[in-house]
Amino acid sequence: MIVTHSNKFLTPKSKVVGGIRSEKLDIPDTLISSNCVTDSKKFWANPHSAAYYKEAIEMAKQANLDGKADNSFPDFVDGYTKQLFFKTKDGDYIIHSPLTSCALVDEFTVKAREFHGVLIKKYLEYKEARVKSKYVKPKQLKFRGSGYYDHQIQPNGISLGNRGELATKHRGNFFVKSFIFAGNFRGTSKVTLDESKQYLYFYGSVDTANFNSGFISAGLPALTAIGGMIESVELKLGYEQPIPFAFGLKNRHLSRGGKLGSAKGSGKTATPLLVMEEKTGSLDFVIVLDVTNVNSEHVTNELMKVRRLAGGPIFNYKITNEKLADENGYLFIRNLKSKMQWAVKSGDVINYLITNRLHPLACGYALLETPSFKDGVRVDAVNNKKYKHSFSETLFIPVRLSKRLNKYSFFKRHVYDNCTVYY
Repeated sequence: MIVTHSNKFLTPKSKVVGGIRSEKLDIPDTLISSNCVTDSKKFWANPHSAAYYKEAIEMAKQANLDGKADNSFPDFVDGYTKQLFFKTKDGDYIIHSPLTSCALVDEFTVKAREFHGVLIKKYLEYKEARVKSKYVKPKQLKFRGSGYYDHQIQPNGISLGNRGELATKHRGNFFVKSFIFAGNFRGTSKVTLDESKQYLYFYGSVDTANFNSGFISAGLPALTAIGGMIESVELKLGYEQPIPFAFGLKNRHLSRGGKLGSAKGSGKTATPLLVMEEKTGSLDFVIVLDVTNVNSEHVTNELMKVRRLAGGPIFNYKITNEKLADENGYLFIRNLKSKMQWAVKSGDVINYLITNRLHPLACGYALLETPSFKDGVRVDAVNNKKYKHSFSETLFIPVRLSKRLNKYSFFKRHVYDNCTVYY
């Protein structure tokens, strides 16, 4: 009835309503997670159905007053719950299901909406002053945007109770950070790689790929999706050490459809239900792999067997060891993990990210409980092997796009006691 982590506001049909994690996550400070929340409350009402909503609200209110609640997670997984592989520090694999931190989404939405409002106010004041000067026409002054936009997951207020308190509080609307590709990027395209190392360049195009990142950002494939594909190659080849990789993209097109289609709002007009899990798009990509310490021919053979990236089909394959030209047109994801030290020093990590226009991108997962055997967990179809299961929380790092490909463009898997991340 009360939760700290849940995905029910996205998939109300799910029987897995969420779970309670009272303690902070045991993860590095350089990661964005529920540990960064400073203003939002901890416990949220999340009943099985709207019929128990009032009762759940009272329970959540009391838990927040007490400041604690016993850790609790479901002992089963249903068909609406995502199941992914997770490599532990011991080298074993388990199954995990990501759950969204309600407090993180709430605080991010509140502060992003506030920041957006401040920029709108400043723009209107500036526009009014410029128009009064009689030198500028109103049409010449355009609001460039804040980089955040509203996502509506449920326009019918009556049904929001089935999605829990988080959806009800924000009336089914959440503010999400998006990558803006309009305009020119600073600097010139330049490739600066270590000449002593060997690289593979995996070119391709992907369609209907998932461009979501934990319901606080959108516009790019998550590092977990890219790294997961690389990890599948490592697993098939039996490599223990991770392969560093960089990801570049161009010709990105983002769709705005949602899997729930549309519904009639109060004005009897069709309103799109923009569900974040269905934010998809297409792009051309290049994945640069550092294959100095592995067999590049074996890696090439396995990459040719890869059929999907971030949930979308790959086509126009090309794998080569020819150096990428400087004027290639790709924008590379650049690691800004170093910015987190300033964010932590500011005392408000989330506000620092928003006001400095940093883009949080999903980079890994932290386990919320001790793995155990549960009903409904996927089974290895080849040898009928059963895996232990744990619910998890998505982790983020700040990134930006750059025309330059260098050492700051590379990511690789890091495995800690309680989390696995790519940075």
